[in-house]
Amino acid sequence: PANGACGDGLFAGEKKMNNKVYKTLEYYKIINMLKEQTTSEAGSRIAHKLTPIYDLDRLELMQSETADALNRIVKYGHISFGGIIDISKYTKRLKSEGALNSDELLKIAGHIGCGLSAVKYNNSKKSNDAKDSLDPYFDSIAPLKDVYELIASLAPARLLTTLRRHLMTLGARRTV
Repeated sequence: PANGACGDGLFAGEKKMNNKVYKTLEYYKIINMLKEQTTSEAGSRIAHKLTPIYDLDRLELMQSETADALNRIVKYGHISFGGIIDISKYTKRLKSEGALNSDELLKIAGHIGCGLSAVKYNNSKKSNDAKDSLDPYFDSIAPLKDVYELIASLAPARLLTTLRRHLMTLGARRTV
């Protein structure tokens, strides 16, 4: 979604609807249906925080993104974001020079593997396909390969093997 497309914050000129309006529009029912379709905890949290949009430009951008997503699904199949996790607690610990255990490194590897699968999915677009509104999102994920290589260079040999095997398994599952 476009920056600021969801969350508790309201933008200039936007009003918060009252619960009666939400019930009339079956907002909660729609949000719950959307949450059921998510494949990650982060996606579920984002869906839960969605609020109506009042800005026409933002609305049109998000409609374009939705149309482009549907077009990609029809042409190239679904993409899963099931490996996406919130890694902020791990990065915070690393910034304060703390250490991560092997389970935490595997979780991060799964997160990165999911991102690499998304890059691979984006690269599967035919070269003659026009760019769409989703390309910048996928392009922003591409540097993850460098992050994986950095983690791999810092990890002990045994953990490196486990991380590689885990990433290959994730990649195989996502291409099936």
